[in-house]
Amino acid sequence: MVSIDKFIQARIAEDEAAVELERQLQAGDGSRTEYLQRLMECLEKRARMELYGTEPGGMSILKNLASGYADHPDYRKEWA
Repeated sequence: MVSIDKFIQARIAEDEAAVELERQLQAGDGSRTEYLQRLMECLEKRARMELYGTEPGGMSILKNLASGYADHPDYRKEWA
């Protein structure tokens, strides 16, 4: 059984890999803004986990981050 922080870290890594793959496939388009924005969102999620995940009440932050991946098969309903 995976912990909520490991679950979120894995989803962020998947998001980053998907952005990188899309960037490579569409290298000729020249639209870097969208990719950079999506990568910044991943960085922001990681920063929120590091800053608030271990604080009192941090579980609500982690649950909020995990809720964005509620359709993933590893998501656990007790995180809602």
